[in-house]
Amino acid sequence: MKANFLYILFFTLLAQSPIIGQIKSLEMKGILYTKQAQGGISISTNGFFLTGSYMWIRNIYYEEGIELDIGYKKHHKEQNTSGYARSGYDIIYGKLNSLYYIRLGVGQRRLLVDKIDIGSIKINYYFFLGTNIGIVKPVYINVLENNDGNNSIQKRIFDHNKHSLNNIHSGTSFTTGFSRSSIYPGLYLKAGLSFDYSTEMGYITSIDMGGVLDFFFRKVPLMEKEIVSDNPEKNLFIDLYISIHFGKKWF
Repeated sequence: MKANFLYILFFTLLAQSPIIGQIKSLEMKGILYTKQAQGGISISTNGFFLTGSYMWIRNIYYEEGIELDIGYKKHHKEQNTSGYARSGYDIIYGKLNSLYYIRLGVGQRRLLVDKIDIGSIKINYYFFLGTNIGIVKPVYINVLENNDGNNSIQKRIFDHNKHSLNNIHSGTSFTTGFSRSSIYPGLYLKAGLSFDYSTEMGYITSIDMGGVLDFFFRKVPLMEKEIVSDNPEKNLFIDLYISIHFGKKWF
């Protein structure tokens, strides 16, 4: 009984010692960590993307590393016309292609406001730049056609001279058209602020807000120009985004 009491007293005093307090302070400031990885999901003004990064912690003020984004981008004039679909998948009237992309870049994250205690918020600013590989997939629609008196449903790419809401039956599945996709290479630049509100040492829980510029070396034809006159083909996209991230730090 006496021995147990001495053990409890010893560890209680140790936990309250200045040395332990200094170690916790260093851990909170990130000095004890050399690497960190995080991932998240982002919603942008014209789409969404999944994101992940791996960073090397150089000191408490500065990190550098790589990131990978996989996402989808739409034309700002797209309008879902689900009410006209006779059955099955919805229709985006006049849409020619869907744009998916893979960003791979390098960047830095720098400290703006540090945590003053475990319950406060750490604010970083960051930027990344790198390559952007666009995957442009043609959009097919199901069209009602009459051939020699026989009605049938055929998959077609939208043509304003042939197709209208009178003979469009429905949209097609997500996978339709991937075999005919084209590659559109480009570049990107991303910058923003990260608000880390995690209450656990060694973990990251943050909300990021920022902007991203995507540039492709040739214009991406997203919408039928006779339907949408406002930039139906674009090679420059500017988006704002907000995202939530989760991650971990280690030695």
